[in-house]
This record gives sequence, structure tokens and C-alpha cells, in this order.
Amino acid sequence: NSVWHLEASENKIENITLPNGIEEVDLYSNRIENIIIPSSVKKLNLESNKIPHIDLPEGIEEVFLSRNKLTSLVTPSSVKKLYASENKISNVQLQPGIKMLSLSNNELTNITLPEGVEIVDLTNNKLTSLVIPNSVKNLYAFSNLLNNIVVPSGVEAIHLNNNKISNITLSDTLKEVELSYNKISDITLSESLETVNLS
Repeated sequence: NSVWHLEASENKIENITLPNGIEEVDLYSNRIENIIIPSSVKKLNLESNKIPHIDLPEGIEEVFLSRNKLTSLVTPSSVKKLYASENKISNVQLQPGIKMLSLSNNELTNITLPEGVEIVDLTNNKLTSLVIPNSVKNLYAFSNLLNNIVVPSGVEAIHLNNNKISNITLSDTLKEVELSYNKISDITLSESLETVNLS
């Protein structure tokens, strides 16, 4: 019988060979630099390790890679949730199918968000522009270099504090807007807004 779940967080593991058939892997806070992920893995937690590169197999659904040394990342179409904050990622390729995305505290200058993504955290990167898909519900992108931005209908909350936005058009589905510390001279508001912070 193969192990389908491995939990060995907060140890000093440097090398490990994962068996085929394993579905959930939790190796949070170790010293792993290189690891091969079997195609059977559905949920992977390798946060707080020393990984500079990783190949994610088709079939994996939830990926936790925050606090590593990644500079680029490619996700297969099976990924639904990706957490890869606090790396050095400057290049990311996302496939349709992803619903939840966290890439805060990286070095992204651009990103293409696939249609279907709903929750997006791109806080503290170097983004100058961003096309927001119609599927997005919540967007966190404060502390970037964003200029003009169009918020499509369907978005419910945007947090765009500390950017370089000069004009913005807000959709009628928005309920929460954070736009402090920008350069806004022209703003179009809708009547459905419940919370607006323009301080």
C-alpha cells in the first residue's frame, strides 16, 4: 500500500523522494532545494523551503510555495489554488482553471490573468499595467506601479492603494474600493458602492 498523505513539516529535511500514489504532501518549513513531484499529488505544501525551481505535474490542484527562492513558475491547467508569495518570481505562466491566486511580494512587472480566476493577490510587485478578467471578484494589487486601470463588471472588491493611478472607471458591481495614495484626478463611481477609501 502506498502512502497517500505525508506530513513532515518543520524539520530539517534536505532531500526526499516522494512515492508514486501519494496525493497530499506537507513539507512546510524544511531545507528542501530540489524535489520531484509525482503525478499522483493533488495537494502540495512546500512553503518556507529553499526551492529555486519546480515542475508541477498535470493533475495537481492546490499548490503552496510561498517563501522559497522561485524566479519563475508555470502552472498546469489542473491547478485551482496557487499560493506563491514572498519569492523572487518575475515570470509566471498561468493556465485557465485557476480560481485563487496569491503572488504578493514578488518581482512581477507583468502578468496575464486567465479568465476564470476569482480571487487575485498581486500586492507588492512591480506591475505597471493589469488587464482584469471579467471573472475576478476580489483584487488585491496595492503597492505596485499601476497607471490607468479599467475595472470590469463583476468585481466586488478592489484594493489598489499605493499605485500611480491617475484615472479609473469603477464598475457597478463594486462594494469595496481602496484607492489611497494614488494620483487620481478623474474617477467615475457607481451607486452600489458600500465602502470607498480615497484618503
